[in-house]
Amino acid sequence: MKNEERSVPEHALIASLRDSQLKEVRLDRQSLSVSFHFTFGPETQGFVLTFKNTVHVAISKDPDDEELPAIVGEATLVPLSDGGASVLAKLRYPFRKIDDSTAVFTYPERCLYHFHLEGDVCADVVCGNYAMREAGDRKL
Repeated sequence: MKNEERSVPEHALIASLRDSQLKEVRLDRQSLSVSFHFTFGPETQGFVLTFKNTVHVAISKDPDDEELPAIVGEATLVPLSDGGASVLAKLRYPFRKIDDSTAVFTYPERCLYHFHLEGDVCADVVCGNYAMREAGDRKL
């Protein structure tokens, strides 16, 4: 799906994460996709945001803060127009260009997104695609 085809309600939902809690994080060991389950309180199902075709994933937390749910302070999801060059350099992406080892490898032919999460858990995900769904009764 192209960047401009994403709907306004999806962007509003991402912006509303400031009022949510991170309930669970799952990494699919086959595809290396990563899923974040957010909830808006004990009475709500919340929703799951899954990042596929991952290029880079970094998740950080305080080692003394062992339990979820975690408070979300800020969340953004931004389409990248430069093949990921600026974000991947900032995130210290380990893959380097063959002809210039000081520059990160980029993906100008691909549509990429950068998800950034701050709060009790911090995360940066650069991916080629993402999906949102209501959490429901299904497991992540």
